[in-house]
Amino acid sequence: RVVPEVPVLNPHESLAQDTAESPQLSVELRRSVVDKEWSDAYFHQEVVQSAPPGQDVWPIALYLDGVPFTKRDGFIGFWAYNLVSGKRHLLITLRKSQMCRCGCLSWCSLHAVWHWLAWSFQALATGKCPQRRHDGAPFGPDEARRAEKAGAPLMLAALVNRNGDWADIVHAWGFCSWHNITSPCF
Repeated sequence: RVVPEVPVLNPHESLAQDTAESPQLSVELRRSVVDKEWSDAYFHQEVVQSAPPGQDVWPIALYLDGVPFTKRDGFIGFWAYNLVSGKRHLLITLRKSQMCRCGCLSWCSLHAVWHWLAWSFQALATGKCPQRRHDGAPFGPDEARRAEKAGAPLMLAALVNRNGDWADIVHAWGFCSWHNITSPCF
């Protein structure tokens, strides 16, 4: 087995930078909340309901899609986006030919991604920068900036939408395909 290093962009850092660079988005968020422009998926989300009055809670989404780049290979891309600005942030790409082939249908590779995403989205749900790395280890010497920010306030966000291409949702999220006789649609 090989444990490859895969470059990633942490959603909590990328989305927080996006909102910090565009202060006018806060006004747009507040207006859209007052005007009830968001669905029940936003207003009934636990993060939104438990937020202190007057606290901005950003609606965010996770999108994944397969992108072919040769006849026989491609990658799965994971994007996060702020639903107020609509700006997408490419978080990670996994080359399909380099994913695990132990018989797990790539779940060994995907589990690491889901674990990392849960860590980052949890930081957004609590509104605090993580205290440790996604694997529980302390931040390393090359992560001094993250170590300094550990526990610092962060934007508060709620994951309210997951989206993507049907084939990649079926594979990456483990749903049954549309042509499965026992469970044709999730």
